[in-house]
Amino acid sequence: MASEASTTTPSSSGSTAAAVIARQDRIPIWALSYLFIGIIGIGFLFTFFDIFDITVSFIQTCTQIVPGCIPPTAATYLGLPVELNLAGYVVGALVLAPLADRYGRREILLFTLLLTGIGSLYNAFVGDYTNFVIARIITGIGIGADLALVNAYINSATLSTGNALSSWSSSGFLAMSRSMLLPRG
Repeated sequence: MASEASTTTPSSSGSTAAAVIARQDRIPIWALSYLFIGIIGIGFLFTFFDIFDITVSFIQTCTQIVPGCIPPTAATYLGLPVELNLAGYVVGALVLAPLADRYGRREILLFTLLLTGIGSLYNAFVGDYTNFVIARIITGIGIGADLALVNAYINSATLSTGNALSSWSSSGFLAMSRSMLLPRG
């Protein structure tokens, strides 16, 4: 019968499971060194900190750097820095990220992290709205290149090792962020 043909003995099932587990243990988890993993992590930290910083804390920033800005009117001042910050993302991704092919991903990623850090530091000490907008542009250029380079690093690590772990984690992140955008009913 079909049900009798599919049964296996406990000893052969245990050895097959042990062989599969042993094979999975031999698969390399990540092809990059811990230094590169740290650099990639810092890149994502700067990126998401920047996005959080501009969207959440702008009302407080506006009341401190724009004369006459109060929380109800802060939205009128938000458009220009956000728009130019996003334009900086595009410039960074299209201008700085391709330089990684010529000078190396690591060197350009470190440069863009430095640029992002300088822009963020400049952003922290601005005294007026014009300097705030300039700081957002500098930070946006660094972040835009960071996003492109970090994704290239993850893609090359996934393809070179044949390990689908980072592809699955990226898919999970995308699915989670998509679910936050869907209307709730």
